[in-house]
Amino acid sequence: MYSFHEMYRREIIQTFKNNRIVLFPQTYYFSDDPEGKKQAEISRNIYSSHPDLILAFRDRMSYSLAKNAYTDNTVVFCPDMVLYLTGRFEKKNNPESDIVVLFRAGKEAKYQPNEKKPVIQKLSEKYTLTFNNHTAKVKVTKDNRYSLVKSQVELYAGSDVVLTDKLHGAIFAILTGTPCVMLSTFNHKLKEFYKIFENTDGYYFADTLDEIPDLVDKAYKTKHCVNPEFLSFYKNFSDIIKREGK
Repeated sequence: MYSFHEMYRREIIQTFKNNRIVLFPQTYYFSDDPEGKKQAEISRNIYSSHPDLILAFRDRMSYSLAKNAYTDNTVVFCPDMVLYLTGRFEKKNNPESDIVVLFRAGKEAKYQPNEKKPVIQKLSEKYTLTFNNHTAKVKVTKDNRYSLVKSQVELYAGSDVVLTDKLHGAIFAILTGTPCVMLSTFNHKLKEFYKIFENTDGYYFADTLDEIPDLVDKAYKTKHCVNPEFLSFYKNFSDIIKREGK
């Protein structure tokens, strides 16, 4: 799915054999076809050849798959690094939007825009929807990057509910303490992410489009969104980095 990123990681791992390398949390995914299996084997051979490589994976399924694939490396389970900031942002007392909608299109989407359209129509009859795509309309520079991220945080903090099938949408919801309904994607990434905190008030998962309206109603009525606990994962990750050495 993201072959460029994987090739870039391979190049770094092959180039810096004498350096400890720590790969921050990623999703483990290779397509279940001949090409996907071929690429998985190439990565396994390259990763295994490095003498001091620590790999972190951000959901339990990815962690399990990686533990089986990378037996010569140190493999760690740790949620996405940005979740370290959970609880650092204030939720607005008077939200400016009922629902922020962040939907993907293309190969990573389980449901395409035309399939989502009836659900969006139904929701729009009851709620005010704000559509977002996380794409900056200007070139991102050192001078404007803080304000661009801040504007995204404020958008999510200023809504009652987030509806998304993107991991970044769910992360922004958690960071701002905003109730969130997550929709299944084509692979395990978002569902497995949700499982880390599935018993936390304010966060819901829809496997199908038909489930969305009721879950949005439930999320909208949530008065207090509890912050999931992630710090213990990061402490464990830090301890492993400090003590591991070959």
